[in-house]
Amino acid sequence: RTTVGVVLAGDSWRSQQPPVRLFGLGDDAAIESVTVHWPGGAETTVEHPKSDRVLDVAPPKIIEAAPLHPTDPKLHP
Repeated sequence: RTTVGVVLAGDSWRSQQPPVRLFGLGDDAAIESVTVHWPGGAETTVEHPKSDRVLDVAPPKIIEAAPLHPTDPKLHP
């Protein structure tokens, strides 16, 4: 079964909803996985999280290489 919850930032004048979503299991005994789709297309998936818990999910870290300086010998072998 798939359940969807949407978190909106800045969806009201001078206020914001908390970035928390609560889901019930219904008749299911366990959770197979939780996938968060982040703005920009990144995803975070947690496999088999325990129930009756707060699951703190953070976006993946993006590692960017520092730009090379124009005089760097790697640019001009």
